[in-house]
Amino acid sequence: MYGSKTDKATDEDHTRVRPRFLNSGVVVGTAKALHELFKEASHRMEQDSTLRSPQRALSQIFGEQQVYREIVRRKQPKTWSQSVRGMLSTDPRQNLFKQEHIDLVNSRRVVPEFGIGLDYESAIGFASDWATNDVAWLTAQDFSEMDKSNVQIVQPDIISTPPPFWTHAETGLDRNVPWDKVPILTNIRTGKSPVVIQHTGEKSLRETWWDKTWFHKSARILYTNHIHTPTGPLAVAGNGTPRAWWSPEDYKGGARDGSYAWFRYDDICAETENEVFRDGKGRWLLPMDH
Repeated sequence: MYGSKTDKATDEDHTRVRPRFLNSGVVVGTAKALHELFKEASHRMEQDSTLRSPQRALSQIFGEQQVYREIVRRKQPKTWSQSVRGMLSTDPRQNLFKQEHIDLVNSRRVVPEFGIGLDYESAIGFASDWATNDVAWLTAQDFSEMDKSNVQIVQPDIISTPPPFWTHAETGLDRNVPWDKVPILTNIRTGKSPVVIQHTGEKSLRETWWDKTWFHKSARILYTNHIHTPTGPLAVAGNGTPRAWWSPEDYKGGARDGSYAWFRYDDICAETENEVFRDGKGRWLLPMDH
């Protein structure tokens, strides 16, 4: 991935280490699965003072999950040919797991299988720490000119959605610009365009990268149009008879608190427009009928 210096790090430089570490800042899953995972993490943090953060607790759970999967693998019935191959060669996985860890996992009160998988290609979440040189804002054409024409940075499910600046009403934006013409944050090592950017190390990137996002220059127009757009599904997946996901909230331009009280945009975000939109046009006002 980085030539001859791949995975060769120093105390001062980890820029050539391939992504392979769990990062608790971006977690994706069903509500039920995440509830079970965080319940177990919370229990461990309460029981063990060395697990002072979700990062440590989740890393421990993930490690034990991998040990548990090895335990299950070893218990699987073997065919005659598998048994013969086992006698003739040493399984390279055999020495990766210590018996003390296997014993620990077997002693746990719950089975540590939570379906955790890591996003090795940074296709969903990109952590910028030590990795700012791995990404650039590119269009599909820009990327193909880098001799990477075999990689499709904008995935088919995105291309099949309406164009990025399509709006419900005429707004002055070019509603026909396709996704592959829009500069998108792209991991030049993997050819993936992550959905989430997480700034774990250099916090200043939250400010310096904000106006580089594809939607930022048109953010005020897009948000205004969003308020007046008829309610629709948040996501659709599948062919033939697709499955749609709808928001449980019909209101727009605000948020609810834990007691389900509604707060308008003006109550929460007033006077943040100079930083959010950076267009010098002042306050954004939610229409009174919303």
